[in-house]
Amino acid sequence: MRYLKYSAVLVALFITIINAFGSVEKIDISQNWKFRRAGETQWLDARVPGVVHLDLLRHGLIPDPYYGTNEDSVQWIEREDWMYETTFNIANISESTHYELVFEGLDTYASVFLNGEKILSADNMYLRWVIDVKPWLRPGINTLMVYFRSPMTVNEPKLSRPLPYHVTAENDAHKDKVSVYTRKAPFQFGWDWGPRMVSCGIWRPVYLLSWQDARVEDVQIFQEQLSDERADLRAAFRLSGAAPAGAQWVLRDAVTGAEYGRTAAGDTAAELKFNIRNPRRWWTHNLGEPYLYRFEALLMQGDAVLDRREIRFGLRTIEVIQEEDSIGRAFYFKLNGVPVFMKGANYIPGDALLPRRTPDDFRRLLQSAKDVNMNMIRVWGGGIYEEDLFYDLCDEMGLLVWQDLMFACSMYPGDDPEFFENVRREVTYNARRLRHHPSIAIWCGNNEIDMAWHHWGWQVRYLIAPGKAAKMWDAYQALFHRLFPAIIQNEDPGRTYVSSSPQSNWGKAENFNFGTMHYWGVWHGPDDFEGYKRNVGRYMNEYGFQSFPEWTTIRAFSQPTDWSLESEVMKRHQKSYIGNGVIAKFTNKHYKTPTDFQDFVYKSQLTQADGMRAAISSHRARKGHCMGTMYWQLNDCWPGPSWSGIDYFGRWKALHYTLRELYADLLIVADNDQSRLNVNLVSDQLKPVKGNLLIEVFRLDGRRVSSLMFDLDVPANSAGQYLALPLKTLLKHAKPQQVFARIRFMDASGELASTMHYFAPAKLMPLEKPELDIAVDEDTRTVTVSSKTLVRSLFLYSASGDCRFSDNFFDLLPGEARTVRYEGALGDGIKFQFVD
Repeated sequence: MRYLKYSAVLVALFITIINAFGSVEKIDISQNWKFRRAGETQWLDARVPGVVHLDLLRHGLIPDPYYGTNEDSVQWIEREDWMYETTFNIANISESTHYELVFEGLDTYASVFLNGEKILSADNMYLRWVIDVKPWLRPGINTLMVYFRSPMTVNEPKLSRPLPYHVTAENDAHKDKVSVYTRKAPFQFGWDWGPRMVSCGIWRPVYLLSWQDARVEDVQIFQEQLSDERADLRAAFRLSGAAPAGAQWVLRDAVTGAEYGRTAAGDTAAELKFNIRNPRRWWTHNLGEPYLYRFEALLMQGDAVLDRREIRFGLRTIEVIQEEDSIGRAFYFKLNGVPVFMKGANYIPGDALLPRRTPDDFRRLLQSAKDVNMNMIRVWGGGIYEEDLFYDLCDEMGLLVWQDLMFACSMYPGDDPEFFENVRREVTYNARRLRHHPSIAIWCGNNEIDMAWHHWGWQVRYLIAPGKAAKMWDAYQALFHRLFPAIIQNEDPGRTYVSSSPQSNWGKAENFNFGTMHYWGVWHGPDDFEGYKRNVGRYMNEYGFQSFPEWTTIRAFSQPTDWSLESEVMKRHQKSYIGNGVIAKFTNKHYKTPTDFQDFVYKSQLTQADGMRAAISSHRARKGHCMGTMYWQLNDCWPGPSWSGIDYFGRWKALHYTLRELYADLLIVADNDQSRLNVNLVSDQLKPVKGNLLIEVFRLDGRRVSSLMFDLDVPANSAGQYLALPLKTLLKHAKPQQVFARIRFMDASGELASTMHYFAPAKLMPLEKPELDIAVDEDTRTVTVSSKTLVRSLFLYSASGDCRFSDNFFDLLPGEARTVRYEGALGDGIKFQFVD
């Protein structure tokens, strides 16, 4: 199927709800839009919110840019100007009424005309634009036009400026690298996991607000003090317009209606202090309930409600500990006073064409993160400040958010007053928009720029003279060391700001003792998977290994003649300059030579999961030294090979299934050298655990070789090595490749944690071809599978690819049945792959 995920976008997706009370009315302006290329005369219908690529695609004027090599054929779009136009009706225009036109997002260089008069020049896709349009409105039909200029033609003159910021934009997939001058999602200009899609459009909702006297501009709840007995809070109110005489703010509980207090509205701003007795705290989902209070702020005049705003708020303390210690500098989070090991992933926007994403896409992705025990998501700095819904769901699901500002892997012109003012407004707006979310744990100025400037050799490679380099570094400091921390301190004083991630470079062993780390020695460096075990930093904020997506996904963007690593389609969908070669090298090292391309795709996923198992289990086993593991990356923005654990269509790779064990609150980490099996237990639970550890060693046909049991006490929130057992005792006379171990930790209630351990690589194990017994129960929507011999990494799938299993890529022990649930249609039945 050539056309991928073209779901209709629900207009309600990203709308900030403003309730019509009293004088405030919201008029939607998302209908009846049309568009055309500047210089042409034919108009075509358009969808808003949207972008020009989606409109062109819907009309069949461009091919699916995600299919085959079609990405190349749509690059002309970025060099054109585009026009969007609609009409809307205002029956009467009252002299006493305010009229504000609101664009939640314009991408990016946009001139807005109302009835032929220019009312706005926009230059930042991350800003909300509000214009008082009463002087230009007419009774009856009004015409609204938005003219989008090409970011290429706008910014190409800046490439001749004295300071060459653009040369550092290594991910910008064009010879004219204008991305550093453009306040637009950096990843749209190309990255090493995604296409170049420099689009434009009204990418977030547009509407008209009409109101008299005053409307609610903003309500924020600030937590000033929190204990188990009492929460001291401050509500800050802001108005647009001027409050009428006698107007009051009333704050109450949106559920019970209980009033917290009231205060005079003032001219445009007011504050109210209040408290909550015996407060309920917000926790990550694995440590407690992510409880949310719902407050309702009403602007009232007498008994009349002029406007209102509802806000959800979570009570919790979040601290970022960056203390010097005997070996370096720690980095970890304390939630409600508890040191928490962060388990998560780096997040990128789920589609290169942003308005195509739906509420269900967000829910499925974040639920998938929660389902495998993640407690943090990093919103990476080369994407966007995400939709309100994204953070609302993180609040509800108990997922913390590491929030980057949108600057990544490039130097930026902080010495340019126009750019400086632009990003000042951008960061201020988004800090105000997002600060009420309890899920946001930290603000980070940028991704990798500090390390890049000092360790990637830009000055030498691009011949940046010392004087110019000094000025570029001072411009960096002006933004990330002076402007942005001041904004965060002023707008969101309760949260920590750090200037950049990582704080240490992986090139030297001693650097793993200091702060945040992005370790790429396995992919961009010379290390094999043992490097993950040796190189464990204080907070591992990036690392990763690529794989191909599921076969059904590959079929969606290619045809049989493309199914090889050497095909142009596979090369074009691989955005890492070394990608396919590294995947093949590691896959062939760990598994037998693939029989065909589909077998290679399957084994590439197993290799990725093996690498991440080595990394994550090592990070968690060294809990205390290391207090966070955030692999690269959670998801994809288009279909193709990448570092993701979930592909573009939401299909889980082997890695994501494996995370359910690796991110569990109780984890067994087993590893062996030539003489011993070492067993560590890691607990993120806040209570001690007492149980029995059972180690069973079997031959491949299921015959037991040895069995040992140990009584263990595992302290709360701890990690440690509990056993170091001689291999001779466990394996007896068997060879390592002839056996495997199942290790389980149990108490009276049942199994608390388990893992499989292999003493030799899969490539060396003489695995028999299994005879699988598969039974499907359509009533319970379950599949039960068994085998007489060991089956490693059994992958179940349907021919249609539209079926998801509750567990997959699992090991099947001889003589033991495994039952899994399925969602979707089995179609022609169940198919499977396994390790040979």
